[in-house]
Amino acid sequence: MKTIINVLLLFFSVFVFAQEKIDLKLNLKVGDVYKINIPMNMPTEIEMKMDQEKLKEMLSSFSDGSDSAMAKLQEDSVGEQKSFMDFSFEMRLVCKVLSKEKDKYKLEMYYDYLGNNLKSEDVEINYNTKDKNVNLPEDQVAELEKIKKIIGKKFTLVTNEYGKVLSISGYEKALQGIIKKDDKGSMQMESNLFLDQLQPKEFKNNLADIFDVLPGKPIGIGDYWTRELIVEDEMMPFKVKTRFTLKEIHDDYLLIQSESIVYSDKMNNKLGYAEGEGKSTITLSRKDNFSQTQPYTLNLNVSMSLLMMEMKMKTTATCNYEVKQQ
Repeated sequence: MKTIINVLLLFFSVFVFAQEKIDLKLNLKVGDVYKINIPMNMPTEIEMKMDQEKLKEMLSSFSDGSDSAMAKLQEDSVGEQKSFMDFSFEMRLVCKVLSKEKDKYKLEMYYDYLGNNLKSEDVEINYNTKDKNVNLPEDQVAELEKIKKIIGKKFTLVTNEYGKVLSISGYEKALQGIIKKDDKGSMQMESNLFLDQLQPKEFKNNLADIFDVLPGKPIGIGDYWTRELIVEDEMMPFKVKTRFTLKEIHDDYLLIQSESIVYSDKMNNKLGYAEGEGKSTITLSRKDNFSQTQPYTLNLNVSMSLLMMEMKMKTTATCNYEVKQQ
């Protein structure tokens, strides 16, 4: 009888532990300082070819109508082009907790470091805000000098206790070095592969990947929750749906698995559509529910139509988000 009771007690204790629920909220202290590192690598294969039907329609206006003339024009104009681009960048931000009011945190942030690398058959760019880069081409020196003006410029961010970003203020002002007025007097940001990562919308998306991972409700091992991110790109809007699952609970940290799908609404796409899958295992500190490492991999395919050109891009992007208290 004693043995049976012991077995039942053991079973009961295991059952209770399995049902343990934890409520994950940010536990930040005023004055705490964190460094947020975002290194991204995007090796990309690019394939371009002409749309045969559109090309035939256009060439018909330039030929004498004969099949041989049409064939010759089409032969001269058609060709599949393949290229490779290795693009990477790194951002490091400093984040200081300014205040906590009820269920909100106010944070002061600034860029501490920015680096940009791009290599293709035609272009090679390699600079960062820590090096003097005295041997850079003139155009890269000019761009670097603009980017250096961003470093240390402070802006503020407000989140709720679950890490959801509620507002960002002063960000555009911090980017004044790369923002200029257009002919109508509106503020416009210069654009290229690297500068696009600093765009307000893209910046907010990056922050969501770090801050907005908490479920907003008590959870136990095996429980999951979801997030949907809508990327309002002018040329190719798309959505990212992510499912988070609590895999392990340890004394000092949690392991959270994330699985994402990327897709475009093909009925509403403008110039193209995207599709892909991403995954990560987040190691989240139980001390503050904010410090973390998050190695992330995304397999992404993009298809675009530009005039008569069909373009396809394929990349396996990797990133290791890291948030570390100083």
